[in-house]
Amino acid sequence: FRLDLLSEIDIVEEVARIFGYDNIPKTIPAGREWGARTNGQEIEYFTMNVLNNLGLNEITTYSFISPKALDLIKLPEESLTRRVVELKNPLGEEYSIMRTTLIPNMLEVLSKNINRGVTEVSAFEIGNTFFPRELPIENLPIEKKTMVMGMVGETIDFFSIKGTVVSMLDKLGLQDYKFIAEKNNKTYHP
Repeated sequence: FRLDLLSEIDIVEEVARIFGYDNIPKTIPAGREWGARTNGQEIEYFTMNVLNNLGLNEITTYSFISPKALDLIKLPEESLTRRVVELKNPLGEEYSIMRTTLIPNMLEVLSKNINRGVTEVSAFEIGNTFFPRELPIENLPIEKKTMVMGMVGETIDFFSIKGTVVSMLDKLGLQDYKFIAEKNNKTYHP
């Protein structure tokens, strides 16, 4: 009369339930499996620790954003960053596309903190950005790991941020890098 007992494992589950899960001895499965981080994951975790040690807080934001967020950061209409992955069934207009940049999320976090009376904020996020594929071989978008840093406060200026970036690059063992002013992106101050 039990319609939910369809296979052998269903009967095993019922016997275990009646016998009592607490009465079944606990054992660790046998095996020689082990886990380890990839090189990319090791670099990511090391970078996160370096930035934490430099006084930045890690944030984690949604991968979904509003199309208006791209307008707020003054992206030109022809920008490749405006080529987005649209969700078929979004929760609402605010979360209707997958992010192609982490900047709007960072600016929102900084803004919310300032509006709540926090006078100095230093934060970073390492997260995925999503881009549509040129050829629809797969339905999944291209995911690209990206990092963003944001700092705001009375004592923070360009050189505070640059110093943090230099310290991070030095601790990562990177050398012979150059800083080039971005003059054509309207998102950034000239």
